[in-house]
Amino acid sequence: MQPLEVALERSRLATAANRQVAMRAQSHHRRIYQAIKDSNKDEAKEAMRAHLSQTAEDLHKLKTK
Repeated sequence: MQPLEVALERSRLATAANRQVAMRAQSHHRRIYQAIKDSNKDEAKEAMRAHLSQTAEDLHKLKTK
């Protein structure tokens, strides 16, 4: 089993290499940032959940190509 740091870096590199996936991630990051900036805890949680779910889906699709 690889260390978490290595797995996260590989995942980040894989998703960043795909323009569509990277743009979608940036959109999620903006949503998360705005929720935190607005002190909206519930929105921040939901935005992070949505981002993690989308990232998992993107990684699965990239691995099955």
